[in-house]
Amino acid sequence: MARALLLIIGLPLVEVAGFAVVGGRIGAAATVALTAATAAAGLCVVRWQGLGLARRFAAAFARDEAPVAEAVEGLALAVAGVLLLLPGFAGDVVGAALLVPPVRRAAAAWAVGRRAGRGPVVVDGEFRRIAPEGPPRRPRGER
Repeated sequence: MARALLLIIGLPLVEVAGFAVVGGRIGAAATVALTAATAAAGLCVVRWQGLGLARRFAAAFARDEAPVAEAVEGLALAVAGVLLLLPGFAGDVVGAALLVPPVRRAAAAWAVGRRAGRGPVVVDGEFRRIAPEGPPRRPRGER
C-alpha cells in the first residue's frame, strides 16, 4: 500500500519537475510540442508492434498453444502506450524502454516471475511461461 501511495504522489511530482526543467531550457511552446511529438511517435510504434504481436498471438493459437508470452507482452505494450500517451518525460522514458522487444520481454518475465514468487523466466532470450510443478506434460495428441 505504501508503494502505491508513493507512486501516486511521487510520479506526478517527478513529471512536474521534468516539465519545469525542460520548459526552462527550451521554452514552454517547445516543451508542449515535444510532449505531443513523443505521444504521437510512441503510439505509432505501439500500433506497429501491436500488429506484429497480434500475428504472433494468432500463430500460437494456430499451433494449438496457449499464447501466454504474447498476452503478457501485449499487456506490457499496452502499459508502454499509456505511458507514452500521458504527458510527462519520465513516463515517456519508461514507455520508450518498453517498446524495445528484449526489454519488454525481460520486464514481462520479471513481472510474471515476481507474481508467481519466482525469478525471471527467460530462456534463450525468449519469455517462457512458468511450468507447473511436477513432471513435464506431453503435447496434445501424444501418448
